[in-house]
Amino acid sequence: MAVVGRKQMTYLERSKLFKSKPNKTRYYTNKLINEHAPLINSFTKTDYQLYEKLLHAYKRVDPMLRYCEHKNQQGPVIALALIRKQNLKLHQKLIQVLRHRWTWIAQVKQDAVNMDSNKFWFRMSVSMQRRCQDGNYELDPTWTDRAVLIDFLKAQYSKQKGLCAVSGEPLELAIGSKATNGNKCSPDRRNNNRGYEPGNVWFVCWWVNQMKMEMPMITFWKRVDILATQRTK
Repeated sequence: MAVVGRKQMTYLERSKLFKSKPNKTRYYTNKLINEHAPLINSFTKTDYQLYEKLLHAYKRVDPMLRYCEHKNQQGPVIALALIRKQNLKLHQKLIQVLRHRWTWIAQVKQDAVNMDSNKFWFRMSVSMQRRCQDGNYELDPTWTDRAVLIDFLKAQYSKQKGLCAVSGEPLELAIGSKATNGNKCSPDRRNNNRGYEPGNVWFVCWWVNQMKMEMPMITFWKRVDILATQRTK
């Protein structure tokens, strides 16, 4: 069975998810991706479809390049093929961006997560582990075992009775648009001077997390009180 977004997906299966118009290219924290935004934006739907065909036809880059040269292929297709030869890791990142831009794959994966709470908690555990690794945050040693971390996340959610620890509003076990789903369940550190560890992680609504950011709770509440006072004037 094909898996959306993974190598097992055939070109035919992927082609059923092509979009007629692309998503806008987002800003990424990865500097290399942003540097290649002009290349990403230069891909037309025809270019992208051709590149996907080539990827599925040529598992190795050298035969792919020889085919492009034989066909006198120019523009973004050959440019990305050359990146594949020179920097495979960057190439994989750029392909992910292109697939987000030109297919419904991201939406299909999002829907799958939102319909299955087990997938949601798995996704959150992966995100927390990656955040600690990329951002050099301390992660409780036992949480390097993903199963242990998932068990904690589920237990913490039950402990909070599915409510935001700060606002008291119901938490949505969903990923996706922040603009339309402000109550998405978001992990937050109670004390930002400590790492991700039991006793320091709770769940808040996404909008609460965005307001609080790195502020200590006492500072956060003081500023909320200032806003509330101002509103009553």
